[in-house]
Amino acid sequence: MDEDALIQETRGGGEYARLFRRLTQEPNGVQSLLAEGVPLEMIAVINQTWSQLFAQRPELALRFSALISAPSA
Repeated sequence: MDEDALIQETRGGGEYARLFRRLTQEPNGVQSLLAEGVPLEMIAVINQTWSQLFAQRPELALRFSALISAPSA
């Protein structure tokens, strides 16, 4: 997957929540992203970017927590 496309894809909180769930809840989440061409460095950049946003905006962190805690659709 193209780096810019991945950044665009995870720009919204819902999209990042899906990526986060995939990484943390699927048995081989990282490997499946690697197989799609998403490098570990890009995963790290996306996680770091969102972590910084959560630190600056606690209300966003609370909404994200609710998103990842909700049952999968």
